Amino acid sequence: LRQLLRGDAPNATNYRAITGLGYGEAAEYPLGSPVATFTSYPASHSGSVAHLAANFVRCQSIGGGSGSVRVVFNGANGSAIRLTAIIEKTDGTGVIEPVVLDAQNDADTNLSVPLDQIYEVGFAIGNGAESGGNLSWSLTVSQDVAVPQPQLSVDITSVTKSMEPDQTDTEYMQLTNTGEPGSVLNYNVSVQSSAAKTPTLQRNISGSTLTCGSSEYVPGTTVNLSFTVYNASTDDEWLTDVTLDFPVGVFVNSSTSFVGGSYGDMISDGATGNGALVSWHGDTGAPYYYGVVDMGEYATATVNVTFDGGLSGDVDLPYTITGDQWGDPPHTVGGTITLDASGPTLTVLAPNGGEVLAVGDPTTITWTSSGGLTNVKIDLSRDGGSGWEAIVASTANDGSYGWTVTGPPATTCLVRVSSLDETVSDTSNAPFTIFQPVNWLTVAPESGDLNQGETDVIDLNFDTAGLAPDTYQAYIVITHDAPGSPDVVPVTLTVTDPTTGAGDAPLVFQLDGNFPNPFNPRTLISFTLPQTGAARVEVLDLRGRLVRTLWQGELVAGPHQIPWDGTDGAGRPVAAGTYLARLLAGDLAATSKMALTK
Repeated sequence: LRQLLRGDAPNATNYRAITGLGYGEAAEYPLGSPVATFTSYPASHSGSVAHLAANFVRCQSIGGGSGSVRVVFNGANGSAIRLTAIIEKTDGTGVIEPVVLDAQNDADTNLSVPLDQIYEVGFAIGNGAESGGNLSWSLTVSQDVAVPQPQLSVDITSVTKSMEPDQTDTEYMQLTNTGEPGSVLNYNVSVQSSAAKTPTLQRNISGSTLTCGSSEYVPGTTVNLSFTVYNASTDDEWLTDVTLDFPVGVFVNSSTSFVGGSYGDMISDGATGNGALVSWHGDTGAPYYYGVVDMGEYATATVNVTFDGGLSGDVDLPYTITGDQWGDPPHTVGGTITLDASGPTLTVLAPNGGEVLAVGDPTTITWTSSGGLTNVKIDLSRDGGSGWEAIVASTANDGSYGWTVTGPPATTCLVRVSSLDETVSDTSNAPFTIFQPVNWLTVAPESGDLNQGETDVIDLNFDTAGLAPDTYQAYIVITHDAPGSPDVVPVTLTVTDPTTGAGDAPLVFQLDGNFPNPFNPRTLISFTLPQTGAARVEVLDLRGRLVRTLWQGELVAGPHQIPWDGTDGAGRPVAAGTYLARLLAGDLAATSKMALTK
């Protein structure tokens, strides 16, 4: 009886008893017969449990890998139902973990024991009532497997280059994935003008949105509505809360947590009923209580609702999004999601968030539709939706429109496709970037992916054809799927006047390369320092690994040459191939390629 009332577990009794877990006589208890045995995930089961009884669910083959076990439970409301997890760990010990249920006897939570420490899990659903009928329940168990996190390391923080008109030259930049083992880093590299990369940073959540995967409803139906929250903060304010106000006539049956934030889930308060106000909250806990959805991230939740059969017209769902109060206001933004009653629909497919488009480049705006709209209009916002400009006032509703990207540059662009009377519309899920390309600097490759520990060398190709003597500024922007995206490397190009005597020109930081090149076995690496100070000259392989440090110490301002004889730090000859000479001085760095032949 004690076991049934507590909801203790099937896997902790009889021959499955774990020493030191639960009651001392557990091995003498009868073996619980599971109502379901899970061996692959996610897995679900529904049932009902009589008073003073328990149902058992056994989860096998669930451990291994990093992450946690996620439990979603829905129990009969207003009942004495209980849920307990009994965890057998890989070291032979066990844990009894009661699962906390909310006021509606629901839960959406993760077990405390990490996935890689779990051998097996049992769940007991107990009904502690002394009388009454069976209590219904449903249980879903899944594995929240942690995805290895990549991390980008860039070997330079800035580039300073001096050239005469009508010349070409190449510098080099290394991108390395220094993240967790098993991670993969995806990156894109573009060269942008200063106008495109100097937005005013606001420590707030302006532009953050809540969107619904459905744009219409059918009266008298019960459906799952998928909601996605996006954090548009441009620095470090993280989201903590979402509220969604359902009108009378919309019955909320259940809701899941907002999942997708780097620092955890936003947990639903479980509000249900006709016209319920549902709230979600998530924070990192003491001492700071930061939010859980980082800037640029999305999190998704599902709400199960029933639309009253007598509903008609639009259904408006007001919402608010709240940040963790970092920096300047606003820390709360709001809006309204409108669902149409079984009418035409439009859904933007591209650009739909995260794209980087150059002014003058051809691109295609794509969308899907239903409901027989003949024509649509397309608009562009450069400020996150505050203002709009027409791309085309009317075009055939055939799902695509060819567009030549126009300036000015902006980093918070959205596309909106709508009916001509604007009663039906859809907008990009998240902002994309429009930038002004730079004609004197190109990069290759422009994209790639890196496994953990791998390095790509990016060619920075300079061309001063047609440039007048002056100083030019650009930014190498590296967008990627690791924390901290994008990384920005400022580039300063000085085009010198060839008619001015060399003695009149100021000294600039410059790596001139090596001569001879190719070489065997000796070459001279030439460079110029603008001022006296500490400097370091290194030889690296193409994966960014150090081969040899040729110089480390103070050097006077002016030109220098350092020899390399084709040997590594231990004096051993290196194999033929391409190597990198890297010059470091203060915050400045430059790299050039060297070819060793044999």
